[in-house]
Amino acid sequence: MSTSERWQRVRELFERAFEEKPADVGAWLDGHGVDDWQVREEVVSLLQHHAGAGSFLDNPAGERLAEFIAADRPLEPGQVLGQYRIVRDIGGGGQGRIYLANDERLGRPVALKALSSDFTADLSHRERLRREASAAAALSHPGICTVYALEEFDGELYIASEFVDGHTLRTEITQGRPTANEVVNLARELARALGHAHNSGITHRDLKPENVMRTRDGQLKIVDFGLARIETPAGDRDTFLTQPGAVMGTPAYMSPEQLNGQRADARSDVWAFGVLLYEYAAGAHPFEAPTAAARIGRMFNGTMDRLESRRPDLPASIVRVIERSLSTSPNDRYASAAEIVDDLDRRVRRLAP
Repeated sequence: MSTSERWQRVRELFERAFEEKPADVGAWLDGHGVDDWQVREEVVSLLQHHAGAGSFLDNPAGERLAEFIAADRPLEPGQVLGQYRIVRDIGGGGQGRIYLANDERLGRPVALKALSSDFTADLSHRERLRREASAAAALSHPGICTVYALEEFDGELYIASEFVDGHTLRTEITQGRPTANEVVNLARELARALGHAHNSGITHRDLKPENVMRTRDGQLKIVDFGLARIETPAGDRDTFLTQPGAVMGTPAYMSPEQLNGQRADARSDVWAFGVLLYEYAAGAHPFEAPTAAARIGRMFNGTMDRLESRRPDLPASIVRVIERSLSTSPNDRYASAAEIVDDLDRRVRRLAP
């Protein structure tokens, strides 16, 4: 199935599911013969990000579908995999289910992601995953969750990484309106961490509030580089986890070029940065619309709700940074988050508390 055919299939299924509101989404997709896990994941993601979809997804059927997508055999508390003892299920993430586990060899808690066999069955995928895990593990920045290892047990792959004890940025967005100073500080912290990854040749490709955490002591951390893409020093553009043209990510935060199946690079992360920061500041998506399909149409057309009308107290300089990040054409955005850092340092002075 080509990228355009897959995305058309996703849109058709989403619109039909939203209209019919099936009690069991997994069974509904089975009944429509949907065996492509990427299509299933995108349909569910669209439904979950639609304002009115929660009523029929926030139920056991929706949870079962998420588990079907994320992992084949759930791990149980007390189960041992090599040096790791499972403590509890944390939740789903890109291409896997995440567990809190104890590394009994080193005596530390870890987040252990069990990767779906649908995602890792292909040998070339497994090899790219090993290379990307190695690159992600080499990242060392206080704003990036540390990847410890890529493990294999009984033919299944697992990513062990730093366990971040705290809450996601989604929690902060739902709790209320941040001050202008908090918006500026978040922009700086997030851009510096993302810029470090970009300077190391790594594109996250799934930046969203659920993948940005705040530790109990206030440190911001980007987590889950499960869809990350790396550029080798030689410019080997085949070094990425999914095949060229695959529509991967979370639709509400994917750039127009990603939705079109084009190659994602640092500028796609810049778009997601803009969406995330706008949403943090305004409490709403910049391309808010009655349906997810309509929102995607607004994203392609560049018809964004003006941030000044929602947050007139924000400095014009930070508004310009967000708006440039949300340019429809990638050529009009910052080339990387490192450029955002430079622009923030040059244009946006720190506000008084």
